[in-house]
Amino acid sequence: MAGPLNLVILTSASVSPWTAPRDMVVNANHVVWCIAAGGNGAVGGTGTSGAGGGGGGGGGFMQLTYSSGTITPGTTTIAFVCPAAGAGSAASVVWQSSTAGYWAGCGGNATTTTGGTAGTTGSSVGSPAIAYTMTTKNAGAAGGNSGTNFGGGGGGGAGGPNGTGGTGAAATTTSGTGGGGANNGATGNASTTTGGTGHSGTGGTGANPTGNAGTGNSGGGGSTGVTGNATTGGTGGGNGTEISNVEGPSGGGGGSFGYATNTAITTKGGTGGAPGGGGGGCGYTRAVGSTFTAGPGGGSMIVIQYESVWHELDLSRQDLEHHWRGIEIIPSGPV
Repeated sequence: MAGPLNLVILTSASVSPWTAPRDMVVNANHVVWCIAAGGNGAVGGTGTSGAGGGGGGGGGFMQLTYSSGTITPGTTTIAFVCPAAGAGSAASVVWQSSTAGYWAGCGGNATTTTGGTAGTTGSSVGSPAIAYTMTTKNAGAAGGNSGTNFGGGGGGGAGGPNGTGGTGAAATTTSGTGGGGANNGATGNASTTTGGTGHSGTGGTGANPTGNAGTGNSGGGGSTGVTGNATTGGTGGGNGTEISNVEGPSGGGGGSFGYATNTAITTKGGTGGAPGGGGGGCGYTRAVGSTFTAGPGGGSMIVIQYESVWHELDLSRQDLEHHWRGIEIIPSGPV
C-alpha cells in the first residue's frame, strides 16, 4: 500500500540544497514542478511625448518525474536555483545544476515601451546525477508593449502543466491593458483592459483608478482613469491550484493609465501574481513630477512531491487504556 504524499514548497527565500527526507520512498511518486519568475514591468515617461511602459514577461514551466539515480533518504542533497521576481531573461529556475540538470527560463523585464520576453520552456542540460523524465513543459508569455502617450502594457502569464501563458495586452490608448492569464495557451491572451482568462478564474476588468484583480490564475485588469491623483493596474491572479490541488502558475498584472493632464500623480503597474506572473507597466504622465512604480513580477517556485513510509505505533496496554479514558498519547520518540 502506498504511503502518504507530501509536498515541499521552495521559493527565492529557500536555501539550496534540498535534503531528501529520511522517510522518503524513492519511486515515481517523487515529482518536481518548477515555475520560473516573472519579469518586472517598466515605468512610463513624462512630458508631451512621454511613452507608457511595457509589461514584464511570464515565467516558463516544467514538470519532472523521478526516473533513476541514487537518492538516499536523509542523506542525499539536491541543489536548486529559485530566482526572485524580476531576475530577468538571463536567469532560470534550476533543479540540480545549470550544467547537469533541468531548467526553465524566467520572464524578461520590460524595457521602456517594449514588453518583457516570454520565459522559455523547460529543458535539460548535461548528464544529471539523478535522472528525471520531463513529463510536461510550457513557456510563459511576453508582456504587452506600449507607446507614446499610452497607458501601461499588461504583464504576461506564466506557463503551467496545462498550457503556455497568455500574452499581456499591448497598450494603444491611454487606458492600461490587461495581464495575460496563466496556463491556458492562447485562450489566456489579453487584448483589452480586461485580463486574460487563465486555467482557473476570470480576468480582472478595467476600472478607475485601480484595475480589478484577476481571480484564480487569470490576468489583472488595466486602470482606465485617474482618481485622487492616482492610478494602479490590477494584480494578476495568484491562486491557481493545478499543482497537486495546492499551488499553480499565476497571471500577469495590468497596466496603469496614461494621464494627459499636467498634474503630478502616483502611478503603479499591477503586481504579477506569484509564482511566475509578469508585472504591469506604468502609463505615461504629462507632468514631470509624477511618481512611478513599475509592477513587480511574481517570484519563482519549486514544488516537490514525495511519498513517505507508513509508520506504525507500538502502544502498550497501559497507553491504550489511557487513550480509552480520554487521555491523548503523544509518542515521545521518533516513529
